[in-house]
Order: sequence, then C-alpha cells, then structure tokens
Amino acid sequence: MAILPVFSLLVLSAYSQWNLLSNSFVPNISVTAHNSVIVSGLSQFGSADMVISTDGGETWSGVLTGTAGVLYLTVDESFFYACTPNGVLRASTADLNWMPFGNGISGQVHRIRTAGGILMAAGTGGVYKRAPEDTCWMVMSAQSPVSSINDLAFDGSLALLAGYDGIAESYDFGITWTTWPHSLYGFQFDAVTVKGDTILAASGGGIYRKSISSGTISLVNSGLKTLWSPYFTYYGHFSQFHRVGNTLFVGGETGVYKLTGLNWHWEDTGLTGYTDALCDNGSMLIAVQGYQGIWGRQLGQLIVHTGKDTSIPVALSLYPNPARNRLTIRFPASFSGPTVITITALNGQQLLRQTLQDEAFSMDVSDWLPGIYFLMATNGSKTFSGKFVRE
Repeated sequence: MAILPVFSLLVLSAYSQWNLLSNSFVPNISVTAHNSVIVSGLSQFGSADMVISTDGGETWSGVLTGTAGVLYLTVDESFFYACTPNGVLRASTADLNWMPFGNGISGQVHRIRTAGGILMAAGTGGVYKRAPEDTCWMVMSAQSPVSSINDLAFDGSLALLAGYDGIAESYDFGITWTTWPHSLYGFQFDAVTVKGDTILAASGGGIYRKSISSGTISLVNSGLKTLWSPYFTYYGHFSQFHRVGNTLFVGGETGVYKLTGLNWHWEDTGLTGYTDALCDNGSMLIAVQGYQGIWGRQLGQLIVHTGKDTSIPVALSLYPNPARNRLTIRFPASFSGPTVITITALNGQQLLRQTLQDEAFSMDVSDWLPGIYFLMATNGSKTFSGKFVRE
C-alpha cells in the first residue's frame, strides 16, 4: 500500500509545472490557439473530430465535422486552418464556423503554413500556394521533392519540406527545390523550421542546423534524451517545432525541450512521453499527447518574455514607395545585429535574399518590371512583412 502514494508523488513532481487541461476527448494529435480559444484535433479513433475551449482551457466541448479526425491545425490573426483526412477546413477566429477550404487541392494535405499574408500547403498532391482572399489554391509543384511529407515550414519567402528521404528548400514558393546532402538521410526527417539565417531539422538521428548564408550543416543534440545508443545514437521521433519570441520548443517521443537564444543546448521542460503537437496562446505553452490528453504550462515559467513576436508592426521604412530607380530600406533601432531580408515578385519569383548588418540599405530597382513586390525582414525574434510598388 505504501508504494502507490510514493509513485503518485513522483509523477506529480515530474509534472508539477505542467497542468492537465483536458483528457475528456482523446486521442489528441494536433493543436493550435488564438487568444483564449484552443483547438485540438483528434484522430479517427476519437469520439469527436476536434475539441475546443473558448476560455483558455477551463472548459471543453467536442465538435463533429464529419472529417474522421483532424491531422494538423494552424492559425493566423483571422482564421483557423485544419488539415483532415477528408479535406481542408477554415474557420474565422471570431465565430469558429468551419467551412471547406480545399478548392484546387488534389489529394490529402498534411500541413498548412501562413506567413506574410501568404498560405502554403503540402500533401500527397504536391505543394500549393494562395492568399486567404483567393478563390482557390494554385499548384506550385505537382510532386513533392521528398516522399511522405512530415512537415512544412514557411517564413514568407523560404519554404521547407521534411520527409522520409530528406529536407528540401524552395525560394520561389515551391516551383523549384534543392535538397540536403544524401549523407544525412540515415533517418527520416520529422520536423523542420526556419529562424532568421538558421534552418533546424529533426530526425531520429538528432536535430540538424543549417546556416543559410554559409550552407554549413551540423548536429545540435546537446540535452536531448537518447532511446538507443550501443551501435548508433537514436533520439526517437520528433513531431513539431514551435517558436515563442526568441525561444524555440520541440516535441517528440521523449518529451518537450526548449532552446533559448543561440546557446544550442536543449533543456528538458519536464513533460515526458510522446508529444504529438505544440502551440501557445501568448501566456501558456500547450502540448497534446494522444491518449494522455492536453497539457499546459505557463510561459512565464519557461521564458522571460512571453508575448508572441512573430509579426511585429515595427516602424520599418520603405521609400520612396512607389519607387522608380532606387529603393531604400531603413530598419528601426530595435533591429540589432544581422537582419535577413527577402524580396519576391507577385508571381513568387525571389529577386533578393540578403543578410544585412547596417541600419539602412539602398538598392537599384530601375531594371525591375513595374508591379507589386513583397519584402520580409527577420531580425532575431522580430519579423516584418510589407510591400512596395515599382512604377
């Protein structure tokens, strides 16, 4: 009889800073949040297709959409997006009214990402792009450059795919791709993300980082738990990266880890067991663990600055706008250190990607065709997207 209380104390100690938000609707395999609304997708074996809380995780209700579960969820300031076995759904963040949103897509979509006012999707039918106000998706590449897509990352100009046989990069919204060296393909890649000049990709062999400017690739496994090591080191499967400000989280087979700044050491957050997906609502990190339910931990316990910092309306200047001969880009004082800028045309062609150190940058646009161009600047945890006109 004395063993049970001791075991319970050990479990409570291990999860002392994580709170179980819900296990009424399981298994949970995807999650996203917007302010006080948290949406978690269930697998096809669940009693509902998704479970929703509108009060920050206090109460929950199951929703049946007829989609046999929800594989992946994401959100921007206006809409939730859901990838399901039976197509793509979208719901306004204001009313949560789910409607079909897959016009133009062939096959099943595994991931949707949104950045800079552009949506990208990847699945069995290839890679797609659209704006939220468009009437249908546009096919960018009919076949994926990697098989069995596990993840898609997109920062407004650079798109990344993680799959069974590697990582692929595209700077023109999926029209052309380059892949990582085959020597890295000992394990499938499960998750990928981009942060400024750095790409991080997770596989059973560990987490790789690639410097975009130099092209160098190295392993960053410090702090990760191993599942097998006598003949080779195996870290298990990873599910998803999630970034909050300057802190990067990753979830997977051995729990949830955080990477703060550029110290390249993963810290255990205390939530063990397989984590299927991660998100945050500005104040709490949220993790789902299949039949173990939905968990939350206050961001104030994990990082110093807890506000989302993915699209900050800073005073970045583009002038003259419209531009005829030269365009000047001036960064605010809060942009310190290197800033990565990308400029793309309306058709998706990338015209410039450059890492800048100075406060202002001037460029010749006299040979560019008249039209609208999109700019994205990333500096640490700060991202700005805007547009200008070449007249």
